[in-house]
Amino acid sequence: MTASPSTRRLGAVAAATLLGAGLALFGAQSASAATLTVGAGGAYATIGAAVAAATAGDVIQIEAGSYSENVAVPTAVALEGAGAADVTITGQLTLDAPVTLSGVTITSPTWVVKVNAGGAGSEIHDVVIDGQGTAVQGVYATGANASAATPTRIHDSTFVDAGYSGGGAIWAFDSGYLVIANNEFTASAGAVGINVGNGSSHVTISGNSFTDLDNAVVLIAGSPTAGPSEDVTITGNTVDRTTASAIYVGGSNVTGLTVSDNTFTDVGSSAVQFAAGYPADPDAWIIPGAPALDDVVISGNDVVSAEYGITVGEGVLLAEEGSVTSTENTYRAISSGVAIRSLATDQPALVSDGDDLGTATVAGPVSVAAAPAPEDPELVGTGVEPGLGAFAAGGALLLGAAALLLARRTRRRA
Repeated sequence: MTASPSTRRLGAVAAATLLGAGLALFGAQSASAATLTVGAGGAYATIGAAVAAATAGDVIQIEAGSYSENVAVPTAVALEGAGAADVTITGQLTLDAPVTLSGVTITSPTWVVKVNAGGAGSEIHDVVIDGQGTAVQGVYATGANASAATPTRIHDSTFVDAGYSGGGAIWAFDSGYLVIANNEFTASAGAVGINVGNGSSHVTISGNSFTDLDNAVVLIAGSPTAGPSEDVTITGNTVDRTTASAIYVGGSNVTGLTVSDNTFTDVGSSAVQFAAGYPADPDAWIIPGAPALDDVVISGNDVVSAEYGITVGEGVLLAEEGSVTSTENTYRAISSGVAIRSLATDQPALVSDGDDLGTATVAGPVSVAAAPAPEDPELVGTGVEPGLGAFAAGGALLLGAAALLLARRTRRRA
């Protein structure tokens, strides 16, 4: 049905009225926002004083200089420094509202920035977080459950010497909808880059670089009675030189984990390790009947050099065959000779499909999906104990392949 001219005119008038109201509202909001300047040339000598005077939507500009103070930010403002090379804050920042933080260096020996529940949806970018070699957390998001539309975003920043004592340079604890992208993490042995734990969900970790850490990413599911850690994506990152595993997953209460298109170089243990507990106690959560690990896809990664590619440890509960899938990964210099090993179950819940194992092989109950036709018995991993190397494991696979070929010929004669 075509609208009459009078109806179209009424619609146009209504649209214009709504547009005018929207512009008026936008103008009112813009007019209410203020810029507050901190520093020698500004109205405020301290960041805390400017925060106390600010209202929602205000911009606090921080001039070049050094500021020694702990600041709690209860209002949704923007903290804009003159640049991380020019502004240094020695102290701790607590975000209790959605805050935009940029252009500063923040340093503290204990913890540096804390994002509380009210701070969900904050954006931290172009900052340097310096943990002085002792800080447990660089950025600590606790109970910060944001939304898909307005996630908490930590990006394009540098984390130096933070994440010690079981913490993380970024630590997400019981938090949801986080985007952690394009950051640089450097530290020393004993440090963790990103720690995701206690049922945190909807976390994307992408485009980051990790150098000289204990573990680049630790994903701790928490106790079997806690909510699952779910919908975690780790993609497009580079990891270089870890003393332990690059990605460590502790506990079976994990659903929907994707590890894709990462590069792992000079990894001291496994590129991806699944254990029943946390790094200090890998057997902590071996509990029969606990939630099982499920919907885990490890795909398109390049494991340049590591002791193992993927390890599923004892006590890890796997939901069903294929609950962990290694797909089209490249395993190159694997020092143990075993690219994929499972110690967790007597069922082939760990599946290798289309992987390039190079000279390495698989060990334990690993289903190699690319081997036999569907009507033939599955070619299952060797069951060789870890550490026996590629020779023993590869020999067992060759014997299995020979037996399979003999069985096919026997059937043809029959």
